[in-house]
Amino acid sequence: MNYRVVFILIFGISALTYGQSVPEGGKYIGFEIYFIEDFQTNKFSYMNMNKRELRRYRRKFKNKTEPDTSCEYYIDLKKNEIADEPFLGISDIQYYDEVNHTIALTDSGKEKIKSLVPTRITVFGKPFIIVANGKKLLGGWFWTSYSSSWCDRIKISIEEDTESLKLEFGGCGNDTRNDSRFIKELTKVDE
Repeated sequence: MNYRVVFILIFGISALTYGQSVPEGGKYIGFEIYFIEDFQTNKFSYMNMNKRELRRYRRKFKNKTEPDTSCEYYIDLKKNEIADEPFLGISDIQYYDEVNHTIALTDSGKEKIKSLVPTRITVFGKPFIIVANGKKLLGGWFWTSYSSSWCDRIKISIEEDTESLKLEFGGCGNDTRNDSRFIKELTKVDE
């Protein structure tokens, strides 16, 4: 084979892959999921606006990211108190996969998730907060597939046979699933 051809092939392949962003990824542990005691709803939500305010709001944020605080299912981490005990403790969670936003569960975690369906989640979801190192890091909602409502923030869809939990983003505000403050508090697992 001609050396020029080999050089061109190697150079071409490296040029194609150079500069492409490859997600760093990683698996993280050291966090718990708590239910919220006496949930404080978001009174600044776009759902509380009259028609005139809503039209103005939609024009203002037509091609921009809305503020988190205007989302219907925004959870204010400072104003909402968590339960005394975690719903899913450290022993119930294997790890959080940063690339696909999945929380792998242990057998005990899977059993606890089964206890949620359908008795403990309404069609409007059940709010939770992820905590690590005593810090409230991320708010979200447990959601069921039979709900006709849409969660515009972070949710975890729950089914009877849920094996792992996937944090899904509903599109309103900033996507905080891989926020540096969230990831920084977790413990990275050596792979």
